[in-house]
Amino acid sequence: MRHRRFVKIDLFKGKRLRVTLYKRECWFSIVDIVEILTESPSPRKYWVQLKTRKFKNFELSPIWRRFKLMAYDWKMRETDCANIDGLFRIIQSIPSPKAKAMKELLAEFAYERMENLENQELAIKRMESHYELKGYSKNQIKEKMRHGIIVKEGWTHEW
Repeated sequence: MRHRRFVKIDLFKGKRLRVTLYKRECWFSIVDIVEILTESPSPRKYWVQLKTRKFKNFELSPIWRRFKLMAYDWKMRETDCANIDGLFRIIQSIPSPKAKAMKELLAEFAYERMENLENQELAIKRMESHYELKGYSKNQIKEKMRHGIIVKEGWTHEW
């Protein structure tokens, strides 16, 4: 499992959305999604109630899994997370006007991910653009890319 990171989504007033990568798939914090969509003062309680009402017949793994993510107090805590398929199911259960915007964002995210998997050249261009937006110089970007290729080749050789 790779290191977790925070994703800032301006669409949702700068609230954080914690994400982790597991088996080459992004998993999103459900409590963060609930907070973004409902603006509930207690998103954890909202999620527990939603889970009990809407998903009581499901086992944990088909829709969500638990991963350790960084909490607001900077401690790693077990957090319910869902992949894109699970998030769509959860979002559909939340009555909120923001749910439509979140569905569009996730659809765009999934579409870009699929494009990147099919077209490595496009993925490289997006990565370069991403690093440029972060303020990296051309040389730093080339070094990061070269290092990534070396690491990937090493993994491929090991497998």
